[in-house]
Amino acid sequence: MEYMYARGEGEVFQESLRWLGSSCETLTIAGALAVGNFARNEVTLQDSDVIRGPVFETQPPSTVIFTNDTGVLLRCSAAGTSGDKFSIFATGELHIRNVSIADVTYAYKCSTKHIITGEQTDSVRSGRLRLREALKVTTEPTLQTVDVGRSAAFTCLVAGYPVNEVTWYKDGERLRSSDSVVMEMDRVVRITSVAREDGGMYQCVASNERETAEATAELKLGAAPPAITSGFGELTIYRGSAVSLQCQASGNPPPQMLWTLDDLPITGSDRVTITTYRLDNGDVVSYLNRSNVRVEDGGAFQCTARNQHGAAEHMGRVNVFGPPFIRPMPDITAVANKNLTIKCHVSGHPIESVTWEKGGARLPTITGSIRQPMGCWWW
Repeated sequence: MEYMYARGEGEVFQESLRWLGSSCETLTIAGALAVGNFARNEVTLQDSDVIRGPVFETQPPSTVIFTNDTGVLLRCSAAGTSGDKFSIFATGELHIRNVSIADVTYAYKCSTKHIITGEQTDSVRSGRLRLREALKVTTEPTLQTVDVGRSAAFTCLVAGYPVNEVTWYKDGERLRSSDSVVMEMDRVVRITSVAREDGGMYQCVASNERETAEATAELKLGAAPPAITSGFGELTIYRGSAVSLQCQASGNPPPQMLWTLDDLPITGSDRVTITTYRLDNGDVVSYLNRSNVRVEDGGAFQCTARNQHGAAEHMGRVNVFGPPFIRPMPDITAVANKNLTIKCHVSGHPIESVTWEKGGARLPTITGSIRQPMGCWWW
């Protein structure tokens, strides 16, 4: 930018001004140089959309040419007039309307041209815009219901600038990639095969050095076959004591619980109580309590969880100290040319041996038959 003015009697001075983004210099025709006090190398653009130049005691010049780092002349007019996008005020300020991300991709500099020699000088350094726009985060979808075993995905959409980091959380814990959870560029969470533990709240958090924004999404479990999540082990007790067995199962819808002893259903009685309830997480818990235990109360206890999508079972043995007891054996229907398993349901503890007879004759262990624990035979 340039201007002429008279100083002193009969003396005419011409000066050339260069706006450098980080400093401003004035150069007289005699070669004297003065430098403005501007130490910053970058121009920060926040609430205002005006890049402000240095302040002069004298009237600023009337012509300034701004270019970006590609060397293309920006759209600007004479001092004090407006262009479509870029304008230069009479004060030497470059005005940019509706600043966007595209405007940040360039570095800005100014050039000056000597009015007599025509020499053009560019600013030594370029200034860059640092655009800031409030962060806003949304998730898609915000709610989805997925059957166990099927896939699911959440997308994190982030608006604003700059975005330094995007992080996913599940139920308050940071989410990381695993065999079934895939993180795609931090913006997409993909679950290849939904399991029971995948249900819950997902949170996407975007941040920069000044602010944080977040959004949440929920994954609800759809149809799920039952699964035993907690059971009981083998117990050995004395006659007259009490025993309590606990079985816990998940599933959607919540499963029904059934108890059996040696494959026979157990119902409530004066010595047996069955209590079933549902936890907050949807699991079903069932307790079988038996008091004043007898020898015949021993055997293989099994809990079965069942809904319309399947069933799950858990078995544990209860041994009762006392003489051997054999539960009556019902009639069995077999299919010709098919394998058959016959169980001998016994209790009492300890049991030394179990033998089988057929037609009054004792059956030996022979090739083609396998004796199973607690007196089971398989043909």
